Amino acid sequence: NGAYGSSAFDGEGVPCKNKKIFEKGKFLKTGLLHNSYTANKEGVDSTGNAFRNSYYSLPSIGISNLIMKSGDMALTEMIRSVKKGILLNYSPDSPNIATGDFSGLILYGNIIKDGEIKEGLNETMIGINLLDLYQNIDAVSKESNFYGSFQAPYVKIKSVNIIGGAN
Repeated sequence: NGAYGSSAFDGEGVPCKNKKIFEKGKFLKTGLLHNSYTANKEGVDSTGNAFRNSYYSLPSIGISNLIMKSGDMALTEMIRSVKKGILLNYSPDSPNIATGDFSGLILYGNIIKDGEIKEGLNETMIGINLLDLYQNIDAVSKESNFYGSFQAPYVKIKSVNIIGGAN
């Protein structure tokens, strides 16, 4: 679609196409991503998700232009509904693709107390499995942000492990 990270073809020359991975909070069996190797092992067609760091590296499975659909709750309303929590604006870390486990440093975030954004977070980590994260989504904001080639709204998660604290 011309957005940052877009490509007409993947790292193996297979055409890239739009794919729905989740719908209404449920993982779709048709949402599995493949390169030629994994597709051949599973007896299916490649989904055009082969990525490589350079011409001499083996292709791995990757994504570009991942877009999460916005919800119907304003971010301000979402924040007001939180008694005790955090507002995570950015973590540079990525989940473990094999297990779905995510453990990351919160670079930009604040404490939310009684519906108000309070002090910033310092040396704080977040930990959750992605399937648990998706199953614990309580609300999704109308507003969304771009993070490289990834577009996502804010999500309100019922429960997540946090290690660290305020500045």
